[in-house]
Amino acid sequence: MVKQKKTGLKLRDKKQAVTLEGTSRGAGLKFAIVVARFNEFVTQQLESGALEALAAAGVTAEDVCVVKVPGAFEIPFAARQAAERGRFAAVICLGCLIRGATAHFEYIASAASQGIMDASLATGVPMTFGVLTTNSREEAMERAVPGPENKGWEAAVAAVEMATLDVRGAMGATGAMVRVRKGTEKRKLNVSAQRSGRAGRGAAAKGAAKRNGVSGPHERSGRAGRGAPARKK
Repeated sequence: MVKQKKTGLKLRDKKQAVTLEGTSRGAGLKFAIVVARFNEFVTQQLESGALEALAAAGVTAEDVCVVKVPGAFEIPFAARQAAERGRFAAVICLGCLIRGATAHFEYIASAASQGIMDASLATGVPMTFGVLTTNSREEAMERAVPGPENKGWEAAVAAVEMATLDVRGAMGATGAMVRVRKGTEKRKLNVSAQRSGRAGRGAAAKGAAKRNGVSGPHERSGRAGRGAPARKK
C-alpha cells in the first residue's frame, strides 16, 4: 500500500477500491469564516469554536479571515465573495436561526443552506455549513458549548478536511501509478519473452549440432580439419 500524505490518497491492489480522504492538518492554508451577527450570543460561541479547531489543526491566526454579516441570509453572498478572491482553501459559514411563530424561519433557513451550496459549487471552493436551525435558545446553546461538540468546531474540522482533499490530483496520481505498474509488467513480460526466445534458439542450435555429430567446439574443430584439403609433401 502506498499512501500520499497531502491528499490522504491510499493506493491498494487492483482487487480493492482506491480511498481518497482529506487530512486533519491545515498548516499553511488560509481560511475564511463568515459569521452572522443575528443571535450573536450563540454565533460568538460558534466563531470561538471554529477558531480553536483551526488552531488545533495547525492553522495560524494570520491565515484566518473573519467576515461579519448581519444575518444568515447574507452569508452566501459574503462566502462567495471570499471564495472568488482565490486566497482561501475553504470558507466556514456560521449562523444561528431559532424558530419563531411565523414561517420566516423556514424561508431564511432554506435560502441560507441553498445559497451556501450554490456558492461553493459556483466557485469550486469548499464551504462548510455551521448554521444552527433550532427550535429554542436552549437547543442553540447546547450546540455552542466549548470543545469538539461545538458546531463551529465541527464546521472548521470539516473545512480543513475538504481543503486538503484533492480528488483531481489524487486520481491523476493513481492513474500515473497504474500506468507505471502496467508499463513495468509489460517490460517484465518483454524481457521474459526475450529470454525465452534466446533459450529456445540455444536449444535448437544444440539439437542441430547433436544431429550432425558435433557436440562441442573440439568436435567442430575436428570436423573442420577433416574437411580441409591435405597439404602436399
